[in-house]
Amino acid sequence: MQIRTQEMHEEAELGVCAHWAYKGDTLTDNSAYDRKVTWLRQVLEWQEELGDLGSLGDSLRREFDQERIYLLTPEGHVVDLAPGATPLDYAYRIHTEVGHRCRAARVDGRIVPLNTPLETGQKVEILTGDQEEPASSWLNPNLGYLTTPRAR
Repeated sequence: MQIRTQEMHEEAELGVCAHWAYKGDTLTDNSAYDRKVTWLRQVLEWQEELGDLGSLGDSLRREFDQERIYLLTPEGHVVDLAPGATPLDYAYRIHTEVGHRCRAARVDGRIVPLNTPLETGQKVEILTGDQEEPASSWLNPNLGYLTTPRAR
């Protein structure tokens, strides 16, 4: 049995360090991926010890290939998505309700359009409204709001 807060649950279920990785039940022999996860854990431990690491985004961009992109939450947690993902994909990755209530996004402190492609190492903050009001235009693939199947 595990007892954890909602934040701990979201990190365990949605974070880059998936359950199988820390249990040691790797499904494939992917030592390159394992090295990346180990490196990322080390960086996160350093961040917890030292506080804000301004060059963390640059380090992430150099160290990781583009099989996935790795984004930072405002609290410093890591969320992984497919390349080409947008702030709206990120919002739905966090939680369906966050996606439905999404009104705007800040990437590295700047407000950006919801269909802006994200890059590894960026810090993403989702600004939400009180009501769930997803727009039907988000489903139009030509507009580029949602690129991941999970978000759609």
